Amino acid sequence: MAYELNLPTAASVPQETVASYVTATYAAARQFLDNPPLRLHLGCGTVRLPGWVNIDVDDGPDLQLDLRFGLPFPDACVDLIHTEHMLEHMCLSDGKLLMAEAYRVLRPGGTMRVGVPDLQRIVQRYAAPDWRDQAWIKDRNFDWIDTPVALINTSFRGWEHLYLYDETELRLRLWQAGFADVRRVASGESSHPDLKGLETRPETDLIVEVVK
Repeated sequence: MAYELNLPTAASVPQETVASYVTATYAAARQFLDNPPLRLHLGCGTVRLPGWVNIDVDDGPDLQLDLRFGLPFPDACVDLIHTEHMLEHMCLSDGKLLMAEAYRVLRPGGTMRVGVPDLQRIVQRYAAPDWRDQAWIKDRNFDWIDTPVALINTSFRGWEHLYLYDETELRLRLWQAGFADVRRVASGESSHPDLKGLETRPETDLIVEVVK
């Protein structure tokens, strides 16, 4: 396989830093190219998927990357991408870069599955009389949330969230990245066997699959 260095520009990071970092991470990523199928699990945290390249900035993943810098893989070499509760932790410019990078590295016909909190549902819960009726609010760590305003502020600002999506926004940004085929799917369900049952969080209520 031809190996060409691609240097994306993360909007929030100086270009010279990007170039140095991505050059180094290309060498680290190269080890995974000879073992197809190549499946990337972006923002894995402590969740390790067998048979996938589990990627995060810390917690000892298979490949340690700061995803604001893009994906250090050649064009059209990746079969599948999965990410859950990661995209909302990036500012919009960095999120758009990552979506474009995902499109670049996927093979024709390759699929990406994206799961995030649904902003529309968050707003609906804020306006509902039974706004407390959510599993995560019942956790004792969040017993200080005593009003709908505290609820919605936590949804936007908690857990280092930077940008939340509803279905229309997520479709638009994926379309801008090059994806024409965007389908909303239910948690744990997919027409692709390797993408079934991947979600680990009940609050992942907006899930789409996109095909290159």
